[in-house]
Amino acid sequence: MLIMKSERAKVYSTGIQKHKRLYTDEALGLHEGQWVNVKWDIDNPTKLYVYALDGSKICEAHEAELLGMGRAADEDQISAHAAKQRRQYRTVREKLAELCTPYEERETLQGTRPSAAVGGLDLSIKADHPEKVVALPASRTFRAEAEDQRKKKQQKDNKFLNEKAGDALARLRAMGE
Repeated sequence: MLIMKSERAKVYSTGIQKHKRLYTDEALGLHEGQWVNVKWDIDNPTKLYVYALDGSKICEAHEAELLGMGRAADEDQISAHAAKQRRQYRTVREKLAELCTPYEERETLQGTRPSAAVGGLDLSIKADHPEKVVALPASRTFRAEAEDQRKKKQQKDNKFLNEKAGDALARLRAMGE
């Protein structure tokens, strides 16, 4: 396991695309859109060992084409793959049902009463803010310095344009004489 090739790969809705092949497993559905570490045996590229970025093992993904066509897979592998597909469909349906459940019903399912807030919304939920929020300092000195820099830049731009305009005017006058 230590001498296997290792790389990072992104998990798509269909699985992991590596070596111009598609590798799938039911556990990959919960990691869609995430980057994972994958290892594979150089002599047998039909299986990927998939690990989360923290090092925990996610699954062993098999090449989808081999299982679909049955050319290099035996009956046990094909039936195991079909069972995994059924489990994956069931897991996805349950997750979708959970996500489509209205907020009020989610609270009653968890054993708590609906919020007494206006409109049934719980206002104590904190919003997730993006990590890359940039805010300018509120100090007056910073604002004054920024305004001075803006004015200096505008003056430099005006000076450059005035020089170019003067050169163009001088050339036009020379042409007219």
